[in-house]
Amino acid sequence: MCGISGFLSLDKKDRTKQLEAINDALRHRGPDAGGIWVSGDGCVGLGHRRLSIIDLSPTGRQPMVSHTGRFIIVFNGEIYNFIELKEELKKLGHVFKGTSDTEVVLASFEQWGVLQSLEKFNGMFAVALWDQSQASLYLFRDRLGVKPLYYRWHNSTLYFSSELSKPFANVGTKEIDREALALYCRYNYVPAPKTIYKGIFKLMPGIAAMATKDSAAKACWARCDPYWDTQGEIDTILSQRDDTMGMEQAVSLLDEQMGRSIKQHMISDVPLGAFLSGGVDSSLVVAYMQKASRVPVRTFTIGFKEGFCDESNHAREIARYLGTQHTELIVTEKDALDTIPKIPSMYGEPFADSSQIPTFLVSQLTRQNITVALSGDGGDELFSGYKSYARLSSVQNRLSFIPPSVFALAVKPLKWRWFAGRVSKILGDQHYEWAFNALRLFARQKESRIAPGTHAAFSTPERMVLGVAPGTSLKPFYRCKGNIVEQKMVDDLMLYLPDDILTKVDRASMAVSLEVRAPFTDDYEILKTAWKIPFRLKNHKGAGKVVLKQALGKMVPREFFERPKMGFAVPLTTWVDGPLRGWVHDSLDLARIKQEGYLNPVVIKELLDAGGKSEWYAYKIWGACIFVNWLRDFHHN
Repeated sequence: MCGISGFLSLDKKDRTKQLEAINDALRHRGPDAGGIWVSGDGCVGLGHRRLSIIDLSPTGRQPMVSHTGRFIIVFNGEIYNFIELKEELKKLGHVFKGTSDTEVVLASFEQWGVLQSLEKFNGMFAVALWDQSQASLYLFRDRLGVKPLYYRWHNSTLYFSSELSKPFANVGTKEIDREALALYCRYNYVPAPKTIYKGIFKLMPGIAAMATKDSAAKACWARCDPYWDTQGEIDTILSQRDDTMGMEQAVSLLDEQMGRSIKQHMISDVPLGAFLSGGVDSSLVVAYMQKASRVPVRTFTIGFKEGFCDESNHAREIARYLGTQHTELIVTEKDALDTIPKIPSMYGEPFADSSQIPTFLVSQLTRQNITVALSGDGGDELFSGYKSYARLSSVQNRLSFIPPSVFALAVKPLKWRWFAGRVSKILGDQHYEWAFNALRLFARQKESRIAPGTHAAFSTPERMVLGVAPGTSLKPFYRCKGNIVEQKMVDDLMLYLPDDILTKVDRASMAVSLEVRAPFTDDYEILKTAWKIPFRLKNHKGAGKVVLKQALGKMVPREFFERPKMGFAVPLTTWVDGPLRGWVHDSLDLARIKQEGYLNPVVIKELLDAGGKSEWYAYKIWGACIFVNWLRDFHHN
């Protein structure tokens, strides 16, 4: 796991010091080594920070040059099938100096070309590749967007970086994008390709973008090729899916792929372990790890004093049964307060999934003992695990007799602001949000561009942000050919998973130089397997992840995990009106909010008056606090 950075320009201005500053800002992503490469004419620069995982010797250092000298690469991530690819390349005559997957990646490009190689790679990655023979710079991310990559055009130059650090943001002007801020106020994160800043973008997952010196001067890509389409791939699988498949066959199919995947994910030249929350996904990953290991696997969990969100005792039971070497930490209010000041620089832009706190703390705990950890992230999106899916399935069953055209008709008046305002007052803001988005979801045949609302933080975020038009925060809904719940699962795979869950884990773990590998998200063969399994074997009468539970039940007693889903959350409602109360009111000082001119003081006062009376309002308050602290601690410094 590493950090990458660089530039491409038509002019020959010396940007070495600028690149060094951007690269040094990524030191936490790669504390073991750093290096830069600048072309002879000064038009191209590549930077790399290394967290040594595979091939700890100098032969694994980057920037790395291919055997023929054609390609220079900086690579962040892991290719899990690199050993198989290496054997294939050896048969074709390639000779390798070291044992790193980066060298295999370069040889693949030499042998098969860029796009064909990307289709062969199974893993998580963000890569910059300079092709000297074609004078072209390629940037690409993995299929689901596990690894981040930011870019911007400035003064006829393309700049890129693994993170939106201060040196990277300071390359050009830092103008806050109010439309992006409205998106943040709805989702508590800024969805790709936008960032909080105008002119700075996130490269989309599954994309191979190519720039030349001339295209950089014009601030555009010479080519932008999708090598993977999640929605299209799933539609293809659904059209061929065998819906007569039984549970035994599904478990066997899953077992084969999980066994293969976990073995590949455990390849490491440094100490390795796993996050263990006590839930189904992480428990299944750990069970397969222990099955493949000759020694006890290291497992790590954190808990809370507040019992309603504490799963540490469940994790302890599973660890004891599987025989892992287990470590746990109970999080206190002081731990949260100590973490909050680190959040602005950790994420580089406003990001307010409050589980960022326990994610950082468990990463910090884990890094004291190991360098690589496996996690169960992505299991909910692939196997219908969220509570929202159960609610959606229940509503679908109850309303199945109503044609979509009726929902389409019902949703139209809610687009009228005066009508929506009255309905919102009657239902209350929280229930209005759910009703509005549910109506738009079920109106699928009449309205394709609908906004997912299950994970939204504000029902009317444009009230929160000054100077944005109504509807600014509504994003298109990514559909598949499946049922309503499967459509929501696909949308989450393409929006919520990369821009919230994976962003949270990447920044929190890399802040302490810990590599996190997640088989459910960074192994596309697992994704394909999940969608080959019929929906009824994942979700039965509102109970999700049925097939995962069947597989786990073969290795762990069912009483250890057969319980309601809790999620990896902090007791935010309690904290907002308790230990965080002083911080909240200092952050949301109305006079200062008015002076800054981004958030509406009237809405802020409404939030403060509501306080932590419900989890929903607590999360709205948290999002507003995170933004203003980012504004003051990161943007203005």
